[in-house]
This record gives sequence, C-alpha cells and structure tokens, in this order.
Amino acid sequence: MARKKPLDYQPKRWEKERLKLEKHLKTMGGVSASEHNLLSIIRRGKQSVFQWENPYAQRRAEIRKKAEDTWTPLERSIVEKAGRIMSCDNIYITYICFEGHYQNLAEKKYLLDTSDQACLELVSISGAAGVTAELFRREGAVCGNERPNFEYALMKLIACGNPIPACAAAEPLVRLYRGEPADLAPWAESQETGHYQNCLRAILSRDEAALNDALEARIRERRKHLYPTFIDICAAACVKIGARYGLRCGLEAVELPRMFLEAENRPMSLPPFYDEVTALLRERAEGGREM
Repeated sequence: MARKKPLDYQPKRWEKERLKLEKHLKTMGGVSASEHNLLSIIRRGKQSVFQWENPYAQRRAEIRKKAEDTWTPLERSIVEKAGRIMSCDNIYITYICFEGHYQNLAEKKYLLDTSDQACLELVSISGAAGVTAELFRREGAVCGNERPNFEYALMKLIACGNPIPACAAAEPLVRLYRGEPADLAPWAESQETGHYQNCLRAILSRDEAALNDALEARIRERRKHLYPTFIDICAAACVKIGARYGLRCGLEAVELPRMFLEAENRPMSLPPFYDEVTALLRERAEGGREM
C-alpha cells in the first residue's frame, strides 16, 4: 500500500483565492459583497431581510394588522424606529443572515491576514447570532422545527473560547465539551462516514490517533470542494473539545488557525440589536428565557 503524501500546510489554491479577493475588493471600492449586505441590513434596522414571498409572509401580514392599542411599549418603540413591526420570524431570518455574513467576513479577513483579533470577534458574533436565532425558533415564532445552524453556532463559540449560553447547557455537544455526562448514543452508534462524526466518535473513545486521522481526512476532503474553506470551525471545535480529554492535535494546517486553538475565556461578542430583540423575546415568553 502506497504511503499517503503528507498534508501540505496550505492548499495550492490559497494564494490564488487571496489574489482573487484582493482584486474583488479593489473593484468594489474596498467593501466586499458580504460587508455591503451586512451594512445594508444594519442600516435598515430590525426589518425583514427577504423582500420576496416566503413561508412566513402570511404570518407577518397578520402581525402587521394588529391594532396599535394591542402593542406593548417595547413593540411600539421598535415600530417607531424601524417603521414596521419586527415579528419573531423576521428576527429569526435576520439573525440567520447575520450568522452567515459575519462568518464570511471573518474568513475574508483571515485570507487577507489582516487581524487575528478581528477575525475571532467576527466568528464570535456569528456564533452569537446563530444562538439568538435558535432562541426565536424555540419560542415557536418560526415555522418548522429544523435548526441546521444551532450546533454550528455552538462550535463557533467553543472555537473562540467564548462562554456557552445557558440556553445550550443541555446540548450533547456542550456537555461533551464540559466533560459532563451526555446522551451521545447517536454519535457513538452512527454508521455515517462523515469526518465530523468520526472526530466526535474518536473523542468519545479517547482515541488520539483516530481524532488526528479524522481531522486530516476532513481537511483533505474540504480542499477538494468547489468553494474553499478558509477556517474549519468544526475541526477547530473538535480540537478544543479533544484537548479537554487530553487528546493532542498534531496537525498543522492553515484551516486550523492557531488563534482559535489558543483562545480561552474570551467574552462573547454580540450581534446588532441583540439587547432589543432578546428583550422582545423575554416579553413574549412566559416567565422569560435566559440567554
């Protein structure tokens, strides 16, 4: 059996992607499309990100028809500032978009090698935005029960060394990170070949070699994708979790930034409008919810 070629620290396309981004920024006057979209959302205030029809349109229309005398003072102040009611499903969509845009900006800053601290802060904001979206989904204000971004958002907070919000304390990933007993049977028994699942299974079995193999396999696979990964948040989170169990990562790859692996006890950076929208959520929820 032929020996596998050692993993290069940096993929061959890295420099090509950096030059392409620099050219794009020059064309756009120094502002990327993601940054432009993000600033546009913030300037519009607490409004819906999507202007076209979507599954929540009817619910928003019903909320807008609410008589003014039923609005709470907080709802009234938001309407006065934004010019319309910001319903919970609109907030959910907005914060899902915040999560994506802030992550995109973080990866661009990392690719351009501009600022480690700015990159960490942007990923932290992205994670906090994902958690905020999950709070609105749990409140039942959003159609459907899927939560594709929540575990990924928690991985961002773990990778950044941020405190984990109380609302996520019972999540299996968080309990594993904290070294607490957790129902991890789905991961342990999973027959999936996904490298992320393999990382988790290696941590569960306290197998350092298997963890390193799974991390390397994941990075090799992602380097083949059409759209490159500049920061592998899942891999970085698995390294941080594994370290809690004495498992050392011997892998050196540009997608595993040292700044994430060394980040500990950093305060969580909050997304725009966080205080106002979570106050609205507490007002709507019986007894409130702790973030």
